[in-house]
Amino acid sequence: MRHIHDQAQRSFHKVPKLVTAGSVNRVLLIGGKNLTMFQSVGLMFIGVCVAAGVGGLLFVAEFGFEAKSGDHTYAIYLLLAGSALVLWGLVMFINGLRGVVRRIWRRK
Repeated sequence: MRHIHDQAQRSFHKVPKLVTAGSVNRVLLIGGKNLTMFQSVGLMFIGVCVAAGVGGLLFVAEFGFEAKSGDHTYAIYLLLAGSALVLWGLVMFINGLRGVVRRIWRRK
């Protein structure tokens, strides 16, 4: 039983880190140079979820319902937040796409 515990301890310290600690924010904001294919596809998925799922829903919530007045200035904070989330999601998607293209390019 002790042998299994020792082996588990040794293998725990040998686990490769996919993204170094502290660089997750950098990956989400500007992408990474050495992302794996899984990380790149994951970044693209997160980008789509943020852009369409959160940012898009803010626009649908604002413009989907008929406003009594055609003026949407009362919800400018909602429009700005939705725009920022859509932009951030698109940046993450493009960075993930660049990572996929970079991986495919290196294989050739």
